[in-house]
Amino acid sequence: QLAAARLNLQASQSFDPVKVGPTVTYDGELIFHMGGEEIHLYHPGRAHTDGDSLVYFRNANIALWGDAFANNWVPVIDAGAGGNSLEWLQFIDRGIQLVGENAMMVPGHGAIGKAADVRRLRLYFTNLQDSVRKAVAAGKTREQAMDEVTVPAYASLPGGAARIRMNVAAVYDELRK
Repeated sequence: QLAAARLNLQASQSFDPVKVGPTVTYDGELIFHMGGEEIHLYHPGRAHTDGDSLVYFRNANIALWGDAFANNWVPVIDAGAGGNSLEWLQFIDRGIQLVGENAMMVPGHGAIGKAADVRRLRLYFTNLQDSVRKAVAAGKTREQAMDEVTVPAYASLPGGAARIRMNVAAVYDELRK
């Protein structure tokens, strides 16, 4: 075990992608068992990035959403890493469908929540997308939309107006494609 730990440490300190890359990959779903727990890894699609996973501990009924769920925080659409707000809605819908209504929802940021809290994040995206759609339809430039569109219920949360502004730009780009 010590030799394996040393090898992992050396690999983690390397910038060689072959040495530090994953040893197990999956597409869609991976199930494994550890310590009597059945663990599901799901990739319902793009959300915060194109590589988000939902980790579900079936026996404990706990879902780890990572940055695909920010509870009472302004999320980040990391477009540079493949994030997409339009697909994020599908990630949320499919994620809740996969883990169920009663799972404990553990966010990447914020307090542990429930399915209703994840749905509130979904509402943030639908409100943001609707507002940006209206700005696009009105002929607003990307910069004008960034200056004018806001989601008041989220403006005072961690990340605040600056992050909303960044998300407006990402949604604007998504809608213009």
